[in-house]
Amino acid sequence: MAKKLITINIDPIIEARVDTKTPHYWDAKRRRVLRGSDEDSGSGRTVLIDTIPARTLRKLITDFRKIVDSKDQKQVDEVLKAGLDRFPKLLEKEPQLASTWRKQAGRTLAQSAVDWLALQGIENFTPSGSMSRFLHGKSKARDEEE
Repeated sequence: MAKKLITINIDPIIEARVDTKTPHYWDAKRRRVLRGSDEDSGSGRTVLIDTIPARTLRKLITDFRKIVDSKDQKQVDEVLKAGLDRFPKLLEKEPQLASTWRKQAGRTLAQSAVDWLALQGIENFTPSGSMSRFLHGKSKARDEEE
């Protein structure tokens, strides 16, 4: 009898990899992300989720800046000058920017989450969550329709 694939929501992993300010941990037993203050160091089953390299994140944000209007470009410029740790807050304040960001960087971010899970020894799983659609070949056509 074949083992059933586990399902993992990659959205919180992506958020953790983009959030350069707060440490996040992967709880291997419960298969969920814990914020820094929630980390249970005594259990030995949590792993620090490393952030996307600053150079890669800066490039993604710079590419994103090129496709938004001039008002939003100024806000993105402020983030690039002040520090990448402010980018998640900008996306929280501006939902339309968050939507554009997911369309622009979604494939890269989703793949980085899958790659990070593979480094943890989790390779056979079914990704779920809104960002998982960027892992499938049909996502590009579906994004163009939206």
